Amino acid sequence: MSKSLFSSVKFANQLVIIIIILEVVDSLTFLGLDRFGIRPWSLIGLIGVVFAPLLHYGWDHLMTNTIPLWVNTVILFSEKKFRPEWTFGVIWIASGLGTWLIGGLRSMDSIHLGASSVIFGLVCYLILMGIFLGRFLTILVSFIVLFFFGGILSGILPNPEMPQVSWEAHFSGAMSGTFAAIYNKFFRKSS
Repeated sequence: MSKSLFSSVKFANQLVIIIIILEVVDSLTFLGLDRFGIRPWSLIGLIGVVFAPLLHYGWDHLMTNTIPLWVNTVILFSEKKFRPEWTFGVIWIASGLGTWLIGGLRSMDSIHLGASSVIFGLVCYLILMGIFLGRFLTILVSFIVLFFFGGILSGILPNPEMPQVSWEAHFSGAMSGTFAAIYNKFFRKSS
């Protein structure tokens, strides 16, 4: 295993372990960690921009997000040309801020949780960067993750039959990943 692949697997493992530990703590205690999710249009709700991707509404929600988050994180961090640290940070923060901004259009009382915003951001980023850099395998794996994760159109648009799904987070993630890819390709100087 190459050093960059080993490092990317290690980082993805650590991220998933943190998410699992937080769900164990939330399940076994009365701490109510879900309250640290994104609360749209609330100043205190901005704390969720940092913490929401680490928190989930139970084990089913967490398990749905774990594999796509792990796979896309490994792909991102295994290629220096993807500018992984900057990209991951931008997707994490921008998807959270986007959710905070547009989430209030549906309900200011909602709490948005889960890593799906980051997953949608990573998928869009990796597909676009795969195209820009001619990385067929990256494009293929990202489309496979997208297919098994539920499809981009069913997740980033409002769906009245699934009101519990935060299309706002999915949309914000997809837009942040798209922005990061375009910025990295056309505006950021090579490092």
